[in-house]
Amino acid sequence: MLPFAWPYPPEQKNGFWGVPTSTIDWCEENYVVSTYIAEALNTTTNSVFILLALFAIFHAFRNQLEPRFIFTAFGFLLVGIGSWLFHMTLRYHFQLLDELPMIYATCIPFWSVFSEFKSRKESLMVGIGIFSAANLLTAIYLHFRNPTIHQTAYGVLNGLIIIRSIQLNVKYVHDKTARVQLHWTSIFGVLQEENGGSLTDSSWKVMVGGIFSPGLGCIIHWFTKNTCVVS
Repeated sequence: MLPFAWPYPPEQKNGFWGVPTSTIDWCEENYVVSTYIAEALNTTTNSVFILLALFAIFHAFRNQLEPRFIFTAFGFLLVGIGSWLFHMTLRYHFQLLDELPMIYATCIPFWSVFSEFKSRKESLMVGIGIFSAANLLTAIYLHFRNPTIHQTAYGVLNGLIIIRSIQLNVKYVHDKTARVQLHWTSIFGVLQEENGGSLTDSSWKVMVGGIFSPGLGCIIHWFTKNTCVVS
């Protein structure tokens, strides 16, 4: 343990919100910081997500952007709030408030990139197809309650957005600086799609102690995203 660190608290079985009912229990010890927050790091890091969404909403209105940008920003604000509630409680209904808005909010940029340079009628047909697919996915996910269904669908959605964005970038963006920026944004998106890894943050927290674990835990969480699926 590093100097000036205190021992990391032991995991508690139950907290204020009772026994977890979610189908996923992320690999962070539950109720070690507060009896009111199941996963402290996974919960509080959503504040950054919420602030970024508010920042996007503010600038979307300020710059009078199209409604699709405003709706996308509001969608991810809902994701941030839902994710906060989910990780704070580990309750199934809040898990849905996290996961389903992830799909719905991502459908907006999906529609945006795949309807670009299409006629109004073609754009409408793309939107109807996406709306129908999202509803079908919701029904399937609610029936089977298998988190792999959501993770796969979300990964496919983002993967297709990245591929289509690269295609549009190559074909229509002629400014060299803008093309490089979009290129690296796409690479970052691909890296974010990597979900898994063998390194958990538990051993690191024990090793470095409580005082250093929040910052380190944030880094490890976002790069490894280890999950423990529970039945």
